[in-house]
Amino acid sequence: MPNQKAIAAQDRREANCAYRVGADKCMTAAMQHMGAAQEQMRAAQAALAAAAAALVGAHRKIDWAIERYAKADWPRGSLVPEPLDALCLPSHVRNTLFRAGIDTVEEVRTMDAAALKAIHNIGPDAQATVQDALARYESERRPRIP
Repeated sequence: MPNQKAIAAQDRREANCAYRVGADKCMTAAMQHMGAAQEQMRAAQAALAAAAAALVGAHRKIDWAIERYAKADWPRGSLVPEPLDALCLPSHVRNTLFRAGIDTVEEVRTMDAAALKAIHNIGPDAQATVQDALARYESERRPRIP
């Protein structure tokens, strides 16, 4: 029959072994969780980079608008110059006007029919579309600078 010291030593070895196996399992689980956390961090960094790029793009557009419209000297109470997009024109007509250097509603409003017809790729149908869009725009209430 084994003595008490041998039994205690055997129990300690088994407990040590169980502890090591448990520790290995814990370490493996911790490494898996760490890997998942790193992937989530990479995804968050990518989302932040995309948001930063979008903000930079918006900032550039705002800078362009400030440069474009801050140079004009509009008296208080005058109409806010609106981009050509406010007319909701079909894309081919809008692009044709942009290529001709017309990018605000005010520029379209001040053009006479002959000047509009003189623009390359503006035929009778496009001219009617522009006039209808302008009439529709004029019938709506436009914001004013206070």
